This record gives sequence, structure tokens and C-alpha cells, in this order.
Amino acid sequence: MKMFPDNVEMIFWPAVTLAVAGRVEESLPLFKKVFALDVNWATLLQRLPQVGQFPKDKKLIKTILAVAPQKKK
Repeated sequence: MKMFPDNVEMIFWPAVTLAVAGRVEESLPLFKKVFALDVNWATLLQRLPQVGQFPKDKKLIKTILAVAPQKKK
């Protein structure tokens, strides 16, 4: 992350790794930063369980998505 601070992917995947390892609270600031830079990463997160790269845990995904910017009505 330090080597490529403008590369959102270099923040996203460590956040995923932390969440999968049960370190959700540590992952949330990273996810928040990623989603603020590009909300499309929230969509990708929701697709990861279907390909076995994230737990099929709706509560966990909901917790993480709660830090994403809310759509304005």
C-alpha cells in the first residue's frame, strides 16, 4: 500500500484478507477508503463469495457495505 498509494486494488485486497481472517474491525477503515475512491469495489465484494474468494456470510458483507457511501436520492 505504501509503494502504490494511488492503486485502490492495493488497499482492497488487504482489506479482504483482514476480513476473512476475522479482523473485521481492522478492515473497515480500508474498505471505507476503497469505497470512497470507487464505489464499484462494493459491487465486487458482493460477487466474491460466488467465486469462493470471500465467505458466504451475509452479516459480514452487510457490516462491510455499511461503510460505503450511501447513494443520494
